[in-house]
Amino acid sequence: MVELPVGASEDRLVGALDIERALAEGVKAFEPGLLADAHRGILYVDEVNLLHDHLVDLLLDAAAMGASYVEREGVSVRHASKFLLVGTMNPEEGELRPQLLDRFGLTVEVAASREPDQRVEVVRRRLAYDDDPAGFAARWDGEEAAVRARIVAARELLPSVRLGDGALRQIAATCAAFEVDGMRADIVMARTATALAAWAGRTDVLAEDVRQAALLALPTVGGGTRSTRRAWTRTSSTRPWRSSRATTIPTPIRTGPTEAAGSRPRRVRKARRTVPTPRRRRRQGSGAALGSRYR
Repeated sequence: MVELPVGASEDRLVGALDIERALAEGVKAFEPGLLADAHRGILYVDEVNLLHDHLVDLLLDAAAMGASYVEREGVSVRHASKFLLVGTMNPEEGELRPQLLDRFGLTVEVAASREPDQRVEVVRRRLAYDDDPAGFAARWDGEEAAVRARIVAARELLPSVRLGDGALRQIAATCAAFEVDGMRADIVMARTATALAAWAGRTDVLAEDVRQAALLALPTVGGGTRSTRRAWTRTSSTRPWRSSRATTIPTPIRTGPTEAAGSRPRRVRKARRTVPTPRRRRRQGSGAALGSRYR
């Protein structure tokens, strides 16, 4: 696993001229970057939403072509770069670029449990690890070995898993119901459902595997349960996410002390109180006199 820092330079990612050999031996040699180190491995990016745009463009090119091209300083190099991109982010700090967001096939939302018993167990294990890290690791070594053995068994069983026409139709119907543009989501769901069946030790993909794959490949956002959340679906690279249901927010009705609740709001105007000046008094007095004269 290779970690890509957020503040990494372009040379560190794709590679550059080996300055040490150039100065010592006088030859042009290429120094590989992180894309070459991550070949056939995992490239991990923390705070991937804060990655600079020029690095995002390089990642997109390498992910699309499976190779990295370096043309600089008289060096022309092409090397294979097939990696699994894993990124973590906090949505409150900013969103991903649409092109990069479309490259992530599966999305997992990590949140603390609301169950008091589980939270107590988490705190208890954390305190136990702080007191004795080696003893804590030895205590859970058996369960980790069992998980590793299950992963190996699932990998061996994966080529034998059969994705039937019924599961394929269920995948296609789900993506069509969410109005997904393109076929990337269908392919991701098919591969995920196959992997879930192998993880469960089965050779046939069931409807439950497809439903679980849809929750990972077609993520939901917002509050509440999954049945009440607003769904967002994968689309093409130009429009990677689109709301599948329109949300209408009703306009609140304001009520005043002289209005009934639910009535149409009115604007209340108050009469301006005018204090008569001496000039106005004279005019008013003369008008009153004229009125009495010609009455």
